Amino acid sequence: MSNVDFKNFKDFTKALEKEVTDLSKQDQVPVEDILTASFISKNTPYTDLGEFLEAGGFSVSTQEEFESIDDSEINAFVSDKTRFSNFQEMVDTAGQEYVENRFKKLGFK
Repeated sequence: MSNVDFKNFKDFTKALEKEVTDLSKQDQVPVEDILTASFISKNTPYTDLGEFLEAGGFSVSTQEEFESIDDSEINAFVSDKTRFSNFQEMVDTAGQEYVENRFKKLGFK
């Protein structure tokens, strides 16, 4: 029979429960928390979201401006400059990485 450290297991379980609760309480995650500089530099020829948007000709300084970007224009830019076929696919992939990274901090691999 293997030895299980129940104290560490309980701590881990509490941390996992807190993380799941925190994630479920978030109505939205800010786009800059998902499309991080690391994600952008790994998946595009740009260093961060600001540079990426600027290169695409998108002037964004507020959430409203970001939300008003024409879908067809940003989809064309994403398709041309990344491995993603559209902006939603790019955000979905970044979102998966965001969640994975939060759980990695808890010891999941």
